[in-house]
Amino acid sequence: MISNPGKKLKIICSLVVLLAIALMPFVGMDDALAQDTNVGKSSNTYLVETFVDEEGRLIDKIIVPGRPPEIKAAVATVPESNPAMGANILSNVPAFDWSYGCSATSAAMLFGYYDNTGYSNMYAGPTNGGVCPMDNLVWGPGIGGSDGECPLSATHQGKDGRTTKGHVDDYWIGYASTAPDPFIDHWPEHTHGDCTGDFMGTNQSNFGNLDGYTNFYYFTNGNPLYNYILCEPEQRDGCHGLRLFVESRGYTVVTNFNQYIYGYQGNTQGFTFSEFQSEIDAGWPVLIHVNGHTMLGYGYNTAGQIVYIHDTWDHSDHQMTWGSTYAGRQHFAVTIIRLVPTASPNNPPNTPSNPSPANHATGVSINADLSWTGGDPDPGDTVTYDVYFGTGATPPLVSEDQTGTTYDPGTLQNYTTYYWKTVAEDNHAASTTGPVWDFTTGSTSNNPPNKPSPPSGPGSGDTGTSYSYSTSATDPDGDQVKYTFDWRDGITTETGFVDSGTTASESHTWSSPGTYYIKAKATDSEDASSGWSFSKKVTISAAPNNPPNTPGNPSPENHATDVPINADLSWTGGDPDAGDTVTYDIYFGTGSPPPFKETIGPYPATQSPMTYDPGALSYNTRYYWYVVATDNLSASTPAPLPGDVWDFSTAGEWDPWAYDENQDGVIQKSEATHAVQDYFGGTISKAQAIEVIMLYFG
Repeated sequence: MISNPGKKLKIICSLVVLLAIALMPFVGMDDALAQDTNVGKSSNTYLVETFVDEEGRLIDKIIVPGRPPEIKAAVATVPESNPAMGANILSNVPAFDWSYGCSATSAAMLFGYYDNTGYSNMYAGPTNGGVCPMDNLVWGPGIGGSDGECPLSATHQGKDGRTTKGHVDDYWIGYASTAPDPFIDHWPEHTHGDCTGDFMGTNQSNFGNLDGYTNFYYFTNGNPLYNYILCEPEQRDGCHGLRLFVESRGYTVVTNFNQYIYGYQGNTQGFTFSEFQSEIDAGWPVLIHVNGHTMLGYGYNTAGQIVYIHDTWDHSDHQMTWGSTYAGRQHFAVTIIRLVPTASPNNPPNTPSNPSPANHATGVSINADLSWTGGDPDPGDTVTYDVYFGTGATPPLVSEDQTGTTYDPGTLQNYTTYYWKTVAEDNHAASTTGPVWDFTTGSTSNNPPNKPSPPSGPGSGDTGTSYSYSTSATDPDGDQVKYTFDWRDGITTETGFVDSGTTASESHTWSSPGTYYIKAKATDSEDASSGWSFSKKVTISAAPNNPPNTPGNPSPENHATDVPINADLSWTGGDPDAGDTVTYDIYFGTGSPPPFKETIGPYPATQSPMTYDPGALSYNTRYYWYVVATDNLSASTPAPLPGDVWDFSTAGEWDPWAYDENQDGVIQKSEATHAVQDYFGGTISKAQAIEVIMLYFG
């Protein structure tokens, strides 16, 4: 019995915090990206309160305390960006691991991207020449439960050249610490600047946040909540903090808001996958909120409504299905911030290069034209060229302000050396002068190459497979030649120049079955071309379908014992044909062979491992299970033989008094804490941990 009322209140408060943490979803859940898209029925454990604000609006306040799990989510294979095919992935997006709060770290990745794409003052430190690096390994590990250091999320004295106290020094003790911030009553607080955590209120007890925590506010009806400030000064909305950070770096925000996704808690006003696509297409990454955790979305694939993310748990690429779950955490909201574009400085035109005739070439045709490579690094600019040409080393101007990159000097003299150069100028009056080139003519005009041999290579094959074909031709003048292959599917490809008579090859992959009559032609170094060769017939068939991968790597492991009764099932799956989808038939029960339980899916071929919740299990029971995978072309994996069915046994019946380690008939505080730690370790359930805690309160 605790007789001191003050001490009793303090202990009760500590256990309330402990209990709150116990109610959080276990961060070590299976890494599989479970595809439960029924977001309308989900609930958020981290909803702190729902209230009516000063303007009469119904507002939700949600806390984000997420920590990385012991077992990280599976790494994703991100396709090349191809918006026309439904995939768009932003480049130059850093991947930081957890640095003093997932929300502040995700915001640091967001602004690290902007630092690499024209907003060069987002990160102002000395590392990497003042440009935000693509990961935070260079700054080393963090302290007090933080995986890493990152001065863009949380400044720290002694890190990144900082000589004074920063965010970590003033606010951080250790993850989930409830103590007042270190600076309070000890030293002056540093001026906010340089890091996202300062402005988002992360870790700051003056804003009511524990270490690692950040607050976000939402309209309950699903509409966007723009730049919410009515919680100030006692609280800070993380989205408003993003705006404050951007403005502190000298940039202007167009708009910023938090919003539930469409369908969450049944709303019909929420943010949609189509709107997420629009943000990415505009070059704006998005903060993705799942229960208790914040990540950065930087790309999408419309096939399966896939979102590509950096999750703050490592430096890799990951993916999830929009509106589904990630590592067991329900997707429920986004945070959007859009910036006024920066004015890019004008770059001068590219230096003219790749002259034809080649520099110092001899035997050049007296009918040769001049050509070169030009252009401008700024996509919207236009370029004109002045051409200087003559027989002296300082040639005169012969063409002014032409837009093309070729010039016809007329018929030239035999055995004469000519000098030439071009000057490029863009529409902003910036100019670049190319080098002076020279060539010497021969005595006769150029002859085109002879017609090449028909392409040599396979006469048949399958779609999706690359095949190589070769040809050769001679040039009457001994000029080098290159070959153009017409694959008869709307695509042509070209080899580089080779010596006259030398065989060259090109490879091609057909995407559609059919009969193709391919051909080739030769072009010499003077740009004279032969006719097309005789054709070669190639018959392409549709590639055969492969069945799905055989489900394997079961969890719980085969023959496992003492398995918790709240265990999920997981296995590796997928399909070797990238475009296929896969469904899974679950067979599960207490007899062997087990009965059919449920079909889940379809899922993308690349999604693996998979997870299934069989519901509450019984104590001291052996369960048998297996999975049959079927693709969208009806190819299936075989059911296992009776001796190959997986099995596991659950643990014995639960006894909360097992935590009475002192055998004194009383649950002590340390013993209740031990139960919570076992819950986080996955050995007991949430309800069991709460039962032990309630025995402590007695």
